[in-house]
Amino acid sequence: MDERLKNLWPLIQAAAAKYDLDPFLVGAMVLTESGGDPWAARYEPAWRGIVQTKGLKPSTCSDETEQRLQMTSFGLMQVMGAVAREHKFQGWLTRVCDPEAGLDLGCRHLRQKIDRFGSIDAGIAAYNQGNDRRGPDGRFANQPYVDKVKGRMQALKSEVQG
Repeated sequence: MDERLKNLWPLIQAAAAKYDLDPFLVGAMVLTESGGDPWAARYEPAWRGIVQTKGLKPSTCSDETEQRLQMTSFGLMQVMGAVAREHKFQGWLTRVCDPEAGLDLGCRHLRQKIDRFGSIDAGIAAYNQGNDRRGPDGRFANQPYVDKVKGRMQALKSEVQG
């Protein structure tokens, strides 16, 4: 198992259990989204889903800073700031880089997507693209992403379980 993932494994298992997720799926998402780097961040300038933040953002955070932070993904599972706000995350969005906070939010969001779209594969697709959009061939619009996560999940299981 990757050294970063090995160090995070107890936290991954706890967050996965809380949301009734396979820890190998969560580990695969972590590897795919951030490579296991809790400080990973990515600004998405085309992001359009800004969330109202009454009572959520710190009083010392300007509206412009809040908007930019909502347009950025953070942490192990690369949770978008706006998604964190949708889940009522309070305080500075940079706190999503805390492994426990980021795993909790990421797992909560993944569970929500699986429940909404009806399957693990559709949940993985929706986690990445916001919905389970498919092409005319029935494959997810982001099928390579789904395949990458599932491949890493199988590899992790094989590595750990033998």
